[in-house]
Amino acid sequence: LEARVPLDGTVLLLGEKRLDPAALNGRFASPAECWALRAACAVALDHVEPAHLYEVLTQSLGAYRGLPHRQEIIPSTDDRIWVNDALATVPEAVMQALSRWPQGPLTLLLGGADRGQNFDALAATLAARRETKTLLFGPIAPKASDAFKAKGAACEVLGDYQAALSEAGRITPKGGVILFSPGAASEPPYKGYTERAALFRKAAGE
Repeated sequence: LEARVPLDGTVLLLGEKRLDPAALNGRFASPAECWALRAACAVALDHVEPAHLYEVLTQSLGAYRGLPHRQEIIPSTDDRIWVNDALATVPEAVMQALSRWPQGPLTLLLGGADRGQNFDALAATLAARRETKTLLFGPIAPKASDAFKAKGAACEVLGDYQAALSEAGRITPKGGVILFSPGAASEPPYKGYTERAALFRKAAGE
């Protein structure tokens, strides 16, 4: 990969062209997303010239949004990255979302209905992430809080989802990530993931 698509910091070198994916689309501020694009470029260079690939990417990356509600970057002007992962309703999906953002400040919103989820593995993952702050809400909060504290993972229990959204907006610094990856299904009064996602988008200022 290094020989096909060299990397200068976060900039991909395509022949004589320099491509900064994050400058075209904040989604690629994620190291995992940038790595995936880099790997795709390496394969594409078997079929197209570097200059042509550069032109195609600069025209298309800005419009790339991924799948709705699955680690979806929400446009925002507050210098933070808002990630709607509303369909992540099990702890394993939350761990996958966290792997996209291995470094830097991150506020995780986690909560909802209790369906017997086991949070031990997620708690161990969060215990190793010193820059991650977890805000818990809904019926699952007490159970998740006990699991997190047993593993040494910091968390805060909020009254409800709206309170968690407000607190995330207050404590997340510029450049940080606000990740709604609930690890649980929607709780009353919300009828489904789209309602919670809509509130998240509103909080992001879309």
